Parts: sequence; C-alpha cells; structure tokens
Amino acid sequence: MADPQDQSPGAEGRRASSAETGVERGPEEQPTSVSSPSFFENLPQFVIFPLVVVLIAVLIIVFFRASVEESRSVSDILTEIQTSWRKDQPAFALALRAGELEEEGKKFTAEDTRHLIRILHDTRESNLRTFLIEALGRAGEESLALEELLRSIGKKDVTDGERVNIMRGLGLSGSPRAVEPLIEEIAGARGPDRWEVRLHALISLANLAHALRGGEHDELRGTIRTTFRESLLDEWTVSWNAAITLATDFDDASGERVLHRMLEREYLGRYVKSIDDQAVWLARAVEALTSISDEGARDQIKSLENDPSAKVRNAVFKYLKHMKARNAS
Repeated sequence: MADPQDQSPGAEGRRASSAETGVERGPEEQPTSVSSPSFFENLPQFVIFPLVVVLIAVLIIVFFRASVEESRSVSDILTEIQTSWRKDQPAFALALRAGELEEEGKKFTAEDTRHLIRILHDTRESNLRTFLIEALGRAGEESLALEELLRSIGKKDVTDGERVNIMRGLGLSGSPRAVEPLIEEIAGARGPDRWEVRLHALISLANLAHALRGGEHDELRGTIRTTFRESLLDEWTVSWNAAITLATDFDDASGERVLHRMLEREYLGRYVKSIDDQAVWLARAVEALTSISDEGARDQIKSLENDPSAKVRNAVFKYLKHMKARNAS
C-alpha cells in the first residue's frame, strides 16, 4: 500500500471536486473571483482626495497673501504702485485700505497723501486714476485731498469721464467745501448729452448730504435738497434718482409724482428694456414711497404683491407692513 507521502508533486495542494468526492463544499470553500474596483470606488482616491489637497493649498496661499496685504502699510502700497508693472492690483488694494480707514474714522498721513497725489499726476490710465481718486477722496488728509480735487475739477481740459471720477472723490470727502463745486458742475453740464455728469454730481451730493447730517450743516443740506428738487424735471435717470434720494435721504415727498409713475412697468419699459432692471427701479420706488409713508400709492403697490420679481415682492411686503404699523399707532 502506497504511503500518502509518496503522492506526485503535481497533486500537491489539490482538492478533489465535489463531483469526485460527492461532498458539497461549504461557502468558505467556494471559489471567488477578484474584480477590479469600479471608477466610482476609485473616485475618492484619484479625484476627491487630490482636489481636497489642492483646495487646502489654495486656501493657505490666499490666507498667506491676505496676511501680507494686511500687514502692508499705505506707504508700502504706494511704493508698489510706482514700481510694479501690474499697477492695478496695488491701486485696488489702496482703494480698499482707504475704505477701511474711512470706516475707522482715520485718514492717510500728510506724507502718504502727497505721495498719492504725485502718483496721480503721473498716471494717465483711466482705471488706475479711478482707484487713486477714490482713495484720495475717502482717506486722503482732508486739506491736501480737497485742494487737489478742487484744483483738478477746475481744469478746462478735463474730460467728462475724468470729471465723474473727481466728483466721486469730492462726494467721498465728506467736506462742506465740496458742495458748491458740485452744484456748479450740475449747472455747467447742460444738454441731453451730458446727463451722466449731472447724475454723478447728484450722487456725490447725496453722499455729502449723508455725511453732513446734524444741526451744524442744516443750511448746506437745505441747499443740496433744493438742487435735487430742481433735478426732478431733468432727464429720466437724473429725475428718478433725484426723487428716490429726496424721499430716502431727506424725507421729502417732492418727487412723489415721479415715484408713482415708476410703479408702472409699462412706463419703465419706455426707458429700461431689461425686465430685471425694471424690477430694480420698481423696488427702489416702493422703498422710497415707504420712506415717506405715502398713502396715495397703496392700491398700486398692493397690486404688485404677486410681481414676478422677489425683490419687488419684498419691497411691497415691507411697505404694507410699515403702513399697517403706522396706521395702528
């Protein structure tokens, strides 16, 4: 009888099939096939994880750059504007810094303001000048900034585009001395082709009116309000903005008739073709009428409760809520 150890090497480890033995294999003995992972199983490993790593790296870089931006002084930014070939980025950063300082009630130093004015004199590109003038108006040392802006707007060779930038700077200055030059700009910019100059002068005057609130400047605010009233008969963009500002900033119903017309989409459509833009004007008109608690347009405004624009519906809701509370008191 042969020794089991003498079985041929080729049979080593071989198991008899159930057909040979007549014995059914258990589940653990069933042959298994190994399949490759599907695309979706590999997705986290080959797509999502690398993407997360990239996003983290980007966030770290953004955070680092933001930290660097935060630590730069105004003088550093001005120097970069002078030396960098990409001047728009530091110029934009300067305008942002000016806005931050304005909120804190701070200004550039006289030295930095003079530096900024020198750069402005050497700059011809319109976009850069826009950022620089905004920074000068918002945060320039008051006497230096105002003198530069007033001197610039007084030049006869200033284009209307540049004039608009300078007027914006004057409006942002918050100085009482800026009121008269802006009113003169409106008077001097007659004609249908110069409505944009008049509009931006009004916007700048509205900024000044906001900055000059308080008993000390009531007379100046009265002068500004008179200018807005006179603008109600101007070109439609100027007229609409004048009516809205009178209501929202002065609690003045002089533009009531204009605001009532602005509640009609058919009327708006004569001048504004975009449905979305019409909704913006319509909502602003409702908000202005809310400011002056206008009763005369209640039915007209209520009819807009189901307007397609959420912006308009929200303005209508606030108007009706305001009027209900007012009548209940």
